[in-house]
Amino acid sequence: TVNYTSSNCLSGQCIVGASNANALTLPAGVVNVSGSWGIKFRIYGTTSGAAQGIFAIGDGTLLQVRLASTGQIAYVWNGTQGIYGANLMDSTLHVISIAYNGTAVVLKIDNSTIDTTTRAAISPGSATATLGYDFGGVGMPSTSKLDHFSIWNNSTFDASSTAETGTASGLRALYDLDGNGNDSKALPVSAGTLTACVGLCMTAATNGTSPYS
Repeated sequence: TVNYTSSNCLSGQCIVGASNANALTLPAGVVNVSGSWGIKFRIYGTTSGAAQGIFAIGDGTLLQVRLASTGQIAYVWNGTQGIYGANLMDSTLHVISIAYNGTAVVLKIDNSTIDTTTRAAISPGSATATLGYDFGGVGMPSTSKLDHFSIWNNSTFDASSTAETGTASGLRALYDLDGNGNDSKALPVSAGTLTACVGLCMTAATNGTSPYS
């Protein structure tokens, strides 16, 4: 069962996992990005010491993001892994952004740059993207929480704790994870039901050709 009520989440609601059964598969094409792009999310972890799967594209070799058992952010980019930063399993909500500027991947934690590493571009195309599971066999433990996940068409998006809105420049997809059964969001666009999901379905709207909730 997905627990949507926790004072540790941004708006009192989020994904709380126990396994990949609570993961969310995003719609095909949502990560069909190129050039400069990035992701941003809120994560809450405890001192459990268990790795926490957050996000993956494809089989995890394109992009795979988790909290390592040390509590540090670990990500695989095009088959190469890096582990960065301090222990985030501190029972505090943290804001993470990973942005590719066309040359390098920039990792920010709570809006502070932790690492900048030159990487080759990846082209996800129609690859499957998953929240709450990283394709490495790691899901979200029952003590961790994932909230406000967004995908961007640029690398200059706001990496602070400010909540996103559907009108933000460069926003490609926004999953508020409001816990209302379909993760719908009032938007001035037509919405369609999202069926390619595991554990939690949502209603997706469309910003041009880009699906967001």
